[in-house]
Amino acid sequence: MKFWQLLSFLFLTQGHISLGSLEGYLNSSEILSTLSNLASQYPSLLSQSKLGIFDVLVLKNSSYHPEYTKPLILVLGGFYGGYPLSAFQVLEIAEHLALNSKSGDPTANFISNIFEIHFIPVLNKKAYQYMEENYYQGFFPVIKTGMENYQGNCPSPDNGINPYHNFPYMFEILQDPCSNDYGGEFSSDSEITYNFLYTYYSSERVPSFSFNYQGTGNLYKIPYAYSNASISLAFGVLVNNTLSIIPNDYKVIQSYELTNVSEYGTYLDYSISNMTGIFEVALGQEANLTKDLIIEEADKNYNTFTSIMEMVYVKRNFYFDYVNESKIVDNNNSEPYSNVEFAFTVTNENYLPFTHQLKFNPGFKDSDSFQLKKIICDLASIYIPQSNIYVMDSTKVSLTDATIFEFTNIAPGYSNFTYFIIYERLRLNSGRDYNYQATLSSSVYYLEDKVLKGKGKIEMTNDDNNGSDNEDEKKGVIVGFVLLIVLLILVFIAGVVFYCARRRHDFEQKFNQDPRIPQANEARI
Repeated sequence: MKFWQLLSFLFLTQGHISLGSLEGYLNSSEILSTLSNLASQYPSLLSQSKLGIFDVLVLKNSSYHPEYTKPLILVLGGFYGGYPLSAFQVLEIAEHLALNSKSGDPTANFISNIFEIHFIPVLNKKAYQYMEENYYQGFFPVIKTGMENYQGNCPSPDNGINPYHNFPYMFEILQDPCSNDYGGEFSSDSEITYNFLYTYYSSERVPSFSFNYQGTGNLYKIPYAYSNASISLAFGVLVNNTLSIIPNDYKVIQSYELTNVSEYGTYLDYSISNMTGIFEVALGQEANLTKDLIIEEADKNYNTFTSIMEMVYVKRNFYFDYVNESKIVDNNNSEPYSNVEFAFTVTNENYLPFTHQLKFNPGFKDSDSFQLKKIICDLASIYIPQSNIYVMDSTKVSLTDATIFEFTNIAPGYSNFTYFIIYERLRLNSGRDYNYQATLSSSVYYLEDKVLKGKGKIEMTNDDNNGSDNEDEKKGVIVGFVLLIVLLILVFIAGVVFYCARRRHDFEQKFNQDPRIPQANEARI
């Protein structure tokens, strides 16, 4: 028995990943045995499955909140054959996660509890089998096609449809059918592409994130078209955040920058256009690896994988901002009298969109005196220069009585969602007490409910119109004060005039009564 086969046999019986029979790498049968052994070793976390034409290892802690749909993550061995380290890397990540989770590692526990991860070590089985059958002394022939035309008229065995270039998004026909980049006459012609799309993109549950380990070159490759897709703006933020956590000898690069050729029709661009964030990872050297080298390479990219998964998952907060009341101007004391506005903010600080439900009860003491008027939502994303404000119709909310409502909304990654909930006060003299309760819950992923409570008395605030009223009141006070001063001055002057007139009258009367002074009608001597 060969040395590599002996190692493989020992590894299969022990249930741990070790070196295989292809210069340390695993052949097709060893890969299937590895899937089975890992599922047996960690039955509470891993299970072996066959989805379509793909052999899959599923990591899902079904005992941890099974009632919630968990984000689906794909960890893929390359669409091409000739890179056996890719399959080994996929299996190593699965084994590391299961082992570390079982050992109580917090990061591994978080990932295994929160996500459902599908590990597919080999997507292109025919290419992988051709590689292992024609492997010779460390040389692994690279096969990029599904080998539909193998033994056909093309001079190279690497002919047929390249499944990686056979996706619908921006699909282009390459005329040379013997090229290993030939994408087929129509998109999804490839058996591999068709089954992959049917398995993972034919239902509403699209993968949230994907790692595609393919090729060599020590780089993390991102979609060429990611800046054009709706969710990919958030993905761009995620890419910037990953720059500090990828291995030092790796770099992040757009696919177009690598070859200066637009790779339309690829899974890389198709995924991001369908709301799946993706990294395509080209690994280190392929041949003559020792056990230490395999572990070193696997550990390096395992740590990057777990760090990105922590950054991907939803981290949200829920805040109460304020409550205020503004008088409705010029209503001539008709109903309604005022608007009462509550404001709450939901933050989603990570990549995945947050589908949530908000239930709110303002807790008015006199609920018959209020009715819901409208809800305004203000979405502000850190990657969008201007916020998006829209008014929710009353038909979009579920009212259980005059003041309680509940509705569902989606906040994309890296965003703030502020709700302005406005009620009309119907009577002037109704009570001002409130005792609100707001509950934020997830309708898709497992997140504990956040409940906010508060009570107080609503104070009237000055909006622009009320400000004008106050200005008029101030002007009236000033004018009144001036008039009062003028009136006092006039009164003072009148008093002075009256006083002077009275003094003169008294003086003239005394003068006329003085006997020493001749009177006007008496003769003068």
